[in-house]
Amino acid sequence: MITHLVLALAATGAPTVNLSHLDWLRRDVATPEGGTTATWQIYASPVKKGDRQGPYRFVGDEDEGVGCVDDVARAAIVYAREHARTGSLHAGRQARAGFDFLARMARPDGTYVNFIWGDGSLHVEGPTSRPGLNWWTARALWALAEGARAFTASDPAYARLLRDRAFVTVKALEADLTRRDGTWRYYGTHKAPGWFVGDAPDVTAVAVLGLATLHQDGEDATLKRLIGRYGEAIALWAPNAVEGGLLDGAHLPGLGPTTWHAYGAHMLHALALGGHAIGSKRLVAAARDEADRFTPKLLALGGPIAGVLPGYAIYPQIAYGVEPMALGLLALEDATGEARYGRLGALFASWLFGANPARTPMYASATGRVWDGIDTKGVSADSGAESTIEALLTLQAFVGRPDLWPYLYARETDGRTATFLEAEKAAGARAVGAGEMSGDRAARMAPGATLRLATNHLRGRYRLLAVARRESFVAGERATLAIGVGTQRFGLPLAWPPQGAPWAAGEAVGPRSLVTLSPGVPLTVSYSKGARQAAWLDGVMAVPELTYRRFMTDRGPITAVYNASDAARRLTTGRSAVSLPPGGALVIEGPAALE
Repeated sequence: MITHLVLALAATGAPTVNLSHLDWLRRDVATPEGGTTATWQIYASPVKKGDRQGPYRFVGDEDEGVGCVDDVARAAIVYAREHARTGSLHAGRQARAGFDFLARMARPDGTYVNFIWGDGSLHVEGPTSRPGLNWWTARALWALAEGARAFTASDPAYARLLRDRAFVTVKALEADLTRRDGTWRYYGTHKAPGWFVGDAPDVTAVAVLGLATLHQDGEDATLKRLIGRYGEAIALWAPNAVEGGLLDGAHLPGLGPTTWHAYGAHMLHALALGGHAIGSKRLVAAARDEADRFTPKLLALGGPIAGVLPGYAIYPQIAYGVEPMALGLLALEDATGEARYGRLGALFASWLFGANPARTPMYASATGRVWDGIDTKGVSADSGAESTIEALLTLQAFVGRPDLWPYLYARETDGRTATFLEAEKAAGARAVGAGEMSGDRAARMAPGATLRLATNHLRGRYRLLAVARRESFVAGERATLAIGVGTQRFGLPLAWPPQGAPWAAGEAVGPRSLVTLSPGVPLTVSYSKGARQAAWLDGVMAVPELTYRRFMTDRGPITAVYNASDAARRLTTGRSAVSLPPGGALVIEGPAALE
């Protein structure tokens, strides 16, 4: 591990795109017809627990299958891009194997089955595998578009075949959009576009990547309409992008209006690439808005954090949170000509080389392995398909951009970030399973209950956010959480879920003013006696009044800073000063003093 760290800090040239581990993850599966089909193994772990240097072994998933379109489509993009970039015949053969797998999983209507079983049969019934306009169909479309581009020079006939296959899915999207365009869905007071692909903004964004790639390589009126309408839906769905809020500037990946997650969050990417492809200033402006307001906040909080769920979830951090943001910012640089967006994308990608909470490179260039993530326990030793593919897609994007290499190898030197106080760890807490909450656990609080959380080492002024969820709207209910620290007490009304919301949703509530914390002074959270249902308390997020990360590059220092306070903060940058508004975030290139 130390050897890898030294190598990463010394790196200055083009990133190495090592396909060795991705090659090893390929698994040929016998089919019922007597042939074989290639897939890529979903999970892999060290033979000897924790040994990243030794041999690895495949790890199965008995519930879903041995390979999936979700992963193989992205692996095919990696190989196709490498074939186009280097002329590698090996990469070309691997890409073709991936596209053959996609052809096997395709349905006549342009949708795809996701998983294949170990005996070569298709897993057609499971919710994560059945065909439809969903994640795996969108990723297959993107892959086919990338393949058509990659093989245009070396095999034009094959490129046309892949483009024709992509247009079967385009036809399905066109029919779906024609049926639903202009419809709306309502979530309490929020109005969401009803024409997202599969009712999912993140799936829609991936589809736009494929559509935009096809359009760039051959303009088409249908493609332009689809990109424009899907891009408009993504741009419109920013219901909590209010200035200074937790989701300031964010385009949301799902229809839950209080949350954002890093997985597959290609919204900025789709707006920039799609807007550039069809010449839409509106879509490019929407991408720029997210990059200017939301992205610097993410970088200050830790980069590829898990999400805003609805408090800041710092962990787990996984390569799939790096690639959408890094590639999206590169696409925005291409669309606007503004180099600062490319530098911001490179800083996100520096996570792979050690600018992360573990201060450990997540990509081993000597073997091509990418570790499956970072959580509160440290760095995973597993190295499966998804993390490997997402990292390689990121690295490929920077190979031809030497002006960004100094930022790609940035070293994180200092920082102060948010801390999450887990409610289920409080003395006497009733811990329950709770999906989409930190650690998939929470504390169940009956009306009138109080929990006492230890603040441990925290000292200073913080913005406190209690993260809770309740199951249903109850007319006339006036429920509150109260946060107490020493003699201070803050009553916080709970608003979610509102009337008309189709599902339970979490919320993050906290006092507008900063609260002073000291070691040994406990923090209490009380749930009002008059509430008519239980609440699931995830915990309390303590965000320093100035949350920041400092980096050093060969071009000088860089600071990403987020002002969590309720007042503007003065920052000195070189010989000048800037005022950072409440809730604002900024990336400062050059010396910066945080006053």
